[in-house]
Amino acid sequence: MLRTAFARNARLFSTSIRTQKSAVDAAKETAADLNKVAGEKAAAGIEQAQQAAQKAKEAIGINAAEAKAKASEVTGATQGDAAKLSGQAQGKAEELTGKAKGAINEAAGKAKATAEEVKAKV
Repeated sequence: MLRTAFARNARLFSTSIRTQKSAVDAAKETAADLNKVAGEKAAAGIEQAQQAAQKAKEAIGINAAEAKAKASEVTGATQGDAAKLSGQAQGKAEELTGKAKGAINEAAGKAKATAEEVKAKV
Protein backbone atom coordinates (compact mmCIF):
# COMPACT_ATOMS: atom_id res chain seq x y z
CA MET A 1 0.00 0.00 0.00
CA LEU A 2 2.72 2.34 0.62
CA ARG A 3 4.13 2.11 -2.79
CA THR A 4 0.94 3.16 -4.49
CA ALA A 5 0.61 6.15 -2.22
CA PHE A 6 4.05 7.38 -3.21
CA ALA A 7 3.38 6.95 -6.86
CA ARG A 8 0.24 8.97 -6.69
CA ASN A 9 1.81 11.84 -4.79
CA ALA A 10 4.67 12.25 -7.13
CA ARG A 11 4.81 15.79 -8.48
CA LEU A 12 5.78 16.64 -11.96
CA PHE A 13 8.62 19.12 -12.27
CA SER A 14 8.84 21.52 -15.12
CA THR A 15 11.26 24.32 -15.79
CA SER A 16 11.27 27.00 -18.44
CA ILE A 17 13.79 29.55 -19.53
CA ARG A 18 13.15 32.90 -17.97
CA THR A 19 12.74 35.51 -20.65
CA GLN A 20 13.96 39.00 -20.02
CA LYS A 21 13.06 41.96 -22.17
CA SER A 22 15.87 43.89 -23.65
CA ALA A 23 15.85 47.70 -23.65
CA VAL A 24 14.92 47.72 -27.34
CA ASP A 25 11.93 45.46 -26.79
CA ALA A 26 10.75 47.57 -23.84
CA ALA A 27 11.04 50.73 -25.95
CA LYS A 28 9.08 49.07 -28.77
CA GLU A 29 6.27 48.09 -26.41
CA THR A 30 6.15 51.57 -24.87
CA ALA A 31 6.05 53.17 -28.33
CA ALA A 32 3.27 50.78 -29.41
CA ASP A 33 1.26 51.63 -26.28
CA LEU A 34 1.72 55.35 -26.86
CA ASN A 35 0.74 54.96 -30.51
CA LYS A 36 -2.42 53.10 -29.50
CA VAL A 37 -3.42 55.75 -26.95
CA ALA A 38 -2.69 58.59 -29.38
CA GLY A 39 -4.75 56.86 -32.09
CA GLU A 40 -7.69 56.41 -29.74
CA LYS A 41 -7.56 60.08 -28.68
CA ALA A 42 -7.30 61.22 -32.30
CA ALA A 43 -10.28 59.05 -33.27
CA ALA A 44 -12.31 60.50 -30.40
CA GLY A 45 -11.36 64.04 -31.48
CA ILE A 46 -12.34 63.34 -35.08
CA GLU A 47 -15.66 61.91 -33.95
CA GLN A 48 -16.38 64.99 -31.83
CA ALA A 49 -15.49 67.26 -34.75
CA GLN A 50 -17.86 65.33 -37.01
CA GLN A 51 -20.64 65.62 -34.45
CA ALA A 52 -20.05 69.37 -34.11
CA ALA A 53 -20.06 69.77 -37.90
CA GLN A 54 -23.33 67.83 -38.15
CA LYS A 55 -24.92 69.99 -35.45
CA ALA A 56 -23.77 73.13 -37.25
CA LYS A 57 -25.21 71.86 -40.53
CA GLU A 58 -28.50 71.10 -38.83
CA ALA A 59 -28.60 74.55 -37.21
CA ILE A 60 -27.82 76.25 -40.51
CA GLY A 61 -30.44 74.14 -42.27
CA ILE A 62 -33.07 75.04 -39.70
CA ASN A 63 -32.19 78.72 -39.84
CA ALA A 64 -32.21 78.67 -43.65
CA ALA A 65 -35.60 76.96 -43.66
CA GLU A 66 -36.97 79.47 -41.16
CA ALA A 67 -35.60 82.37 -43.19
CA LYS A 68 -37.09 80.95 -46.38
CA ALA A 69 -40.47 80.50 -44.69
CA LYS A 70 -40.35 84.04 -43.30
CA ALA A 71 -39.38 85.45 -46.70
CA SER A 72 -42.24 83.55 -48.31
CA GLU A 73 -44.61 84.85 -45.68
CA VAL A 74 -43.44 88.43 -46.16
CA THR A 75 -43.64 88.06 -49.94
CA GLY A 76 -47.19 86.73 -49.66
CA ALA A 77 -48.17 89.56 -47.34
CA THR A 78 -46.56 92.11 -49.65
CA GLN A 79 -48.34 90.68 -52.67
CA GLY A 80 -51.61 90.75 -50.74
CA ASP A 81 -51.04 94.36 -49.73
CA ALA A 82 -50.10 95.29 -53.29
CA ALA A 83 -53.27 93.66 -54.64
CA LYS A 84 -55.33 95.44 -52.00
CA LEU A 85 -53.77 98.80 -52.81
CA SER A 86 -54.18 98.16 -56.53
CA GLY A 87 -57.85 97.39 -56.00
CA GLN A 88 -58.28 100.53 -53.92
CA ALA A 89 -56.53 102.63 -56.54
CA GLN A 90 -58.67 101.15 -59.31
CA GLY A 91 -61.83 101.79 -57.28
CA LYS A 92 -60.77 105.37 -56.60
CA ALA A 93 -59.98 105.89 -60.30
CA GLU A 94 -63.40 104.56 -61.30
CA GLU A 95 -65.02 106.77 -58.69
CA LEU A 96 -63.19 109.85 -60.00
CA THR A 97 -64.04 108.88 -63.59
CA GLY A 98 -67.70 108.61 -62.61
CA LYS A 99 -67.56 112.02 -60.90
CA ALA A 100 -65.88 113.55 -63.94
CA LYS A 101 -68.52 112.08 -66.29
CA GLY A 102 -71.22 113.36 -63.95
CA ALA A 103 -69.67 116.83 -63.91
CA ILE A 104 -69.36 116.80 -67.73
CA ASN A 105 -72.98 115.69 -68.13
CA GLU A 106 -74.09 118.34 -65.63
CA ALA A 107 -72.10 121.03 -67.44
CA ALA A 108 -73.53 119.84 -70.76
CA GLY A 109 -77.03 119.97 -69.32
CA LYS A 110 -76.46 123.53 -68.05
CA ALA A 111 -75.03 124.53 -71.43
CA LYS A 112 -78.11 123.16 -73.23
CA ALA A 113 -80.40 124.91 -70.77
CA THR A 114 -78.52 128.18 -71.29
CA ALA A 115 -78.60 127.71 -75.06
CA GLU A 116 -82.36 127.12 -74.98
CA GLU A 117 -82.86 130.22 -72.85
CA VAL A 118 -80.84 132.24 -75.34
CA LYS A 119 -82.94 130.84 -78.23
CA ALA A 120 -86.12 131.56 -76.36
CA LYS A 121 -85.07 135.18 -75.83
CA VAL A 122 -84.15 135.71 -79.45
